[in-house]
Amino acid sequence: MQKSENTMTSNRIRIMAMEAIENRERPLTTHEIEEYIKANDTELWKEIKTKCYDYVRMILSVTKFSPIIKFKCLKRLLGIDKRANFFGLNNAKYDPNIWIPIGKKSRIESRYLSPQDTMISPPAPIPVQFVEVDEKTAENSWKNLSLKMTMNDPVWNAICGAMKEVKIYIGKGFSPNDTVQYAVNKFQPLQDPYLLPDVILILSRLASDSLDITANSAFV
Repeated sequence: MQKSENTMTSNRIRIMAMEAIENRERPLTTHEIEEYIKANDTELWKEIKTKCYDYVRMILSVTKFSPIIKFKCLKRLLGIDKRANFFGLNNAKYDPNIWIPIGKKSRIESRYLSPQDTMISPPAPIPVQFVEVDEKTAENSWKNLSLKMTMNDPVWNAICGAMKEVKIYIGKGFSPNDTVQYAVNKFQPLQDPYLLPDVILILSRLASDSLDITANSAFV
């Protein structure tokens, strides 16, 4: 139970961190990310406060298989210690005169790709169906995934990305079925038949919750 709860908390932290970084359009310090979580997800912030000091920094510092990496800022930012490390998105394009990635993952340059590499057709989309699911069932699916995988399994980062896509596209008015299918097909690790049933339940529940939030906000 404890392992499952810790995994859910750490993944929610990564999702909120990615949202905060994208909103500010630059890498952020741990404190800035904590302030974003505090303002936008009070329940998550309550969970974080029960953990050890600097818990958010510890989670984000595990950059293996993660879309979030550390950056060093060459420009002094008002109110921020010049020695501070920042967290940004691995694939984002930041000003290289200001932001230096620390331990950035290497990429294969396009000049090394053969014509055959560039002409490979993508696989056909996997048929995925949105299902109505209660919160308890979705929680059980989280537990199932926790038992099947380690903390550093790349599937966790894939599901974080998929959850972010679900929230975005439901907010834009897309149907839950189209949204869940799109999210699963965008992240290849989630298409493992061994994991897919639980993934669908988790994303379906999130789609339902996001739909309720969107509907309620329309009346505010």
